[in-house]
Amino acid sequence: MARFVKMPHGVVRESGMRVFLVAAVLSLSLVLGGCASDAAQGEAAGQAAGNAAGQEAPQANMSVTVFVEAETEGFEAQEVTVDVAEGATVYDALAASGIDIVASDSDYGMYVDSIAGLAGDSSHAWVFTVNGQQVMEACDACVLADGDTVEWSYITW
Repeated sequence: MARFVKMPHGVVRESGMRVFLVAAVLSLSLVLGGCASDAAQGEAAGQAAGNAAGQEAPQANMSVTVFVEAETEGFEAQEVTVDVAEGATVYDALAASGIDIVASDSDYGMYVDSIAGLAGDSSHAWVFTVNGQQVMEACDACVLADGDTVEWSYITW
């Protein structure tokens, strides 16, 4: 059953609001920063060139830290360091953290609906940074590098 949200400019179908919110967050991210460091992007390009030449790159593991915070009464911040395969994304690291998540695929990539039982709504959402920088990609498209820190924050607008 479709749910609708009453907004100052009219009534909006909730799924349409989710798409709007994802688009707004992604647009903001485009202005504020990038995902992987230039060195990590260069390394990935070098590995792709090696693979194209018929050389198999070894599947290396890397260590990343996932931090989840919300300024909501009763929510306890969590920090987990996980080992993930090289080429893992922000979403892969969150999933590997063992923290309970609910996510859904959207036209813009994976959308994280809920972390540790705290769900987004018409005025809240989960957003992430990598090494303190806003990101230009969806969480399932942003490739991490060894040693990266991903911070998920529950924001209000």
